[in-house]
Amino acid sequence: MSKSVKVKNKIANSLKNYKKIVVWGAGGLANLALNKWIPAEQIEYIVDQNANTNRKVINSFPIESIDKLIEEPPDLVIVCSSAYVEIFEQLKNMELDCEYKYVYELFLIDHDYSK
Repeated sequence: MSKSVKVKNKIANSLKNYKKIVVWGAGGLANLALNKWIPAEQIEYIVDQNANTNRKVINSFPIESIDKLIEEPPDLVIVCSSAYVEIFEQLKNMELDCEYKYVYELFLIDHDYSK
């Protein structure tokens, strides 16, 4: 089993208890995460502050406005943006009843730092 498959499997296992996962961000990091790390079958949709631009879909997922988070709160928001600190603050101010993580936090699950 390749290292990338092991990583994807670990991430999938760490996300298995979340029924509704949303990705925040529609740029390059989100593309990479959706193609390489995050199991597509667990993603509901993508939110982006620029949801009204020309792109309406990324990796077959619809790009929704942030308002959808309020209308239909997910169990987890995975933030795929370098502006994650500002997005975390925005999520906190929205008072959503959900967890949120920066995409790179997903790699810290069960990590053995001795290797």
